[in-house]
Amino acid sequence: MARMIIAWLLLFTISVSTATGSLGLGQLVSSSALNQPFDGEVALYGIDADEIDAVEVRLASLDDFNKFQLPRPHFLTQLEFRVQLDDDGLPLIKISSREAMREPFVDFLMEVVWAQGRMIKQYTILLNPPRATIDRTLLVSTTNQH
Repeated sequence: MARMIIAWLLLFTISVSTATGSLGLGQLVSSSALNQPFDGEVALYGIDADEIDAVEVRLASLDDFNKFQLPRPHFLTQLEFRVQLDDDGLPLIKISSREAMREPFVDFLMEVVWAQGRMIKQYTILLNPPRATIDRTLLVSTTNQH
């Protein structure tokens, strides 16, 4: 158990390191639901706002998917990746699609290339169906009883 905790701490430290030349990726956060266009964000660590133009992000190649022994279904090719700043001026990767995602599980490899290196990271997310709004109105009788 202690070894697993140490391994996770080491992995986390490596992924958010801000040392020169290192770049880290955060978790994928999505506001999408099944049958909606994809809308997600991944935080970028270890890079200054003025360096984001030098960062390229894309869906990993078919060869990379094969190396990781993952399928690369065609619907993944509609994902678009943009490096930008969030409302607080922090770098992030915006992931989106124009078309609705019809698969409940989106599992992909993202390739990030910058001046000091290249990184491939796997992301998996479950797209739940959109929640239906339920109006629970309490019906109160308005008739007078004598």
